[in-house]
Amino acid sequence: MNRVKRKLDRDVTSKRVRSENNTAIEYLSNELFLEIFDYLDAYHICKAFTNLNKRFQDLLSSSSLRLKAIIKSNDQSFGFDDQMNCIVQYKHQFVSLSLYDSTFIDRFFQTITFDSFFQRLESIVLENLNPCDLLSILLKLIRVPRLSLLILTVCNGHAIPDFSNVYRIILGLPMIQYSKLSYLGPTPLLLLRNISDQYSTLKRLNLDHACQSADLVYLLSYTPCLSHLCCRTLKPSHQMNEKLAVSVPYLTYLSLVECDLHFYELEIFIKKLASQLRTFRILVLKDTTYLDHKRWERLITTHMPYLSHLRLGINQIMIDSLEITPYHHHIQGFASQFWVEHRWTFDIRVITCDSSRVIISYLIGSDKKRRKFIPDRSSSSTTLFLLEQSRLTDYHAGLIDKLAVLFTLVQIQWLSLQYRTTFAGILLDVLRHLPNLKILQIRSLSLDEPRYLNDEEKEIYRSISTNNQIKSLYIKEVTELAQIQFLIDLCSSLQYLIIDNLSNLSMKSVLELILFKNYEHVSRLRKLVINIREPCQRTLMEAQNMVHSDERCNKHAVSLYAGKYIHIQKRN
Repeated sequence: MNRVKRKLDRDVTSKRVRSENNTAIEYLSNELFLEIFDYLDAYHICKAFTNLNKRFQDLLSSSSLRLKAIIKSNDQSFGFDDQMNCIVQYKHQFVSLSLYDSTFIDRFFQTITFDSFFQRLESIVLENLNPCDLLSILLKLIRVPRLSLLILTVCNGHAIPDFSNVYRIILGLPMIQYSKLSYLGPTPLLLLRNISDQYSTLKRLNLDHACQSADLVYLLSYTPCLSHLCCRTLKPSHQMNEKLAVSVPYLTYLSLVECDLHFYELEIFIKKLASQLRTFRILVLKDTTYLDHKRWERLITTHMPYLSHLRLGINQIMIDSLEITPYHHHIQGFASQFWVEHRWTFDIRVITCDSSRVIISYLIGSDKKRRKFIPDRSSSSTTLFLLEQSRLTDYHAGLIDKLAVLFTLVQIQWLSLQYRTTFAGILLDVLRHLPNLKILQIRSLSLDEPRYLNDEEKEIYRSISTNNQIKSLYIKEVTELAQIQFLIDLCSSLQYLIIDNLSNLSMKSVLELILFKNYEHVSRLRKLVINIREPCQRTLMEAQNMVHSDERCNKHAVSLYAGKYIHIQKRN
């Protein structure tokens, strides 16, 4: 037994000595160096290891080495000449070039010859390109045989650019998989009629610029492998070739960041290419015809049968008053059985831009993030009224009165106030119009700024506190106990209470106020959640001791969730 033990001790000692002797960087394997190099810029690798010794010189010439260049500044201290020499010397090793400096890009394409030595190059990112140089650069990239990812950002010019030949070249790249062309100017020319009989290998296409619908349809007629399509602004065309056949059988993702088409034009567009869509995102500006839920139901059922993720936004500008069109009377239909079965919700977001301009966004679709703490997750038809505010503006006086007509058309069950601080009087102003409210979210409450409640508001407070249906209350931050007391008194039917930040308040004082001082008032409370920010077993034990020390709370279970949320839940 002792002999075996001595042998094991010698083996362990021998391994420890070898380990202590092999701590120098030279003892790392080539495989590990290659993995480390994968996270570094090529210039820094070359600068550190070129001519260091034969081993690293061989490693830099290895076919397993994949070099990447990321050049962002025209500051000469970055050694542009050295970086250029590095790319020239090791160009057969490069798999990625990301050039964000226009001066360097000009010098680069004047100096570098794109020949067969760039046979491994797969990804190119170029920013701040001059529209006049775009075509000449692309003509050189034709010679890169394995290019699969191409991202181009073009600077705004004085003239409307012509992207016709640009896309002809992109579509003709033999191994292209992803392409993104960004341009913030007016709608460029894009004439792609009968460009060739050869189809593109593109799978992901991002037109980060304005585009006419007919032009986009012609472009898609050459991309049968496309699975993801994104267009920043889709404009109407003078005429759409409805007979043009478009086959994109793998297209599962479509995003129209801004859509200026009339609804009937969008229907023509969708019918051509959306039969396999799983995800559809679209934002419409000003056109309320898109609020026709029955029209959407027919379009989705007939032409998008596999759609599971929808994000439809319709923006309306309100200046002096809210214009109600006949289509506003359809919005309650977005809570019908069709939308419930798909788990798509209808939201209204009101954004105060300045003293006179308000944006009202009607949002339909999937939104799982906002259901994080809400217990009734099965109620996908719950309506959210999300009230936001620009940082530079104050609460728009009379805003809720102007929106009152909208509340007669849809039942608001969920209110989220996203002001940095909401004055109690504003909260009451909103709640008096929302008798069906069940969920209330608020970032922070002020009881005395810009003033104290007047007599009329106190009367409204008493009326709301006895008649409202609020069951779930989420508070982002509380700074004083009076804020909690105000909200508890207001929500007499409260079942779920979540506090995300106690600021300078102690856990003990908050629990005493809610569970002990207001025990009778919160008798329906089933769950209390408090974010303690930092994981702390001591805080958990303190909460457990407090709750279990009172006979009235013996049936409450106290636990720690996700390391920072104290859960106090009434047992059934």
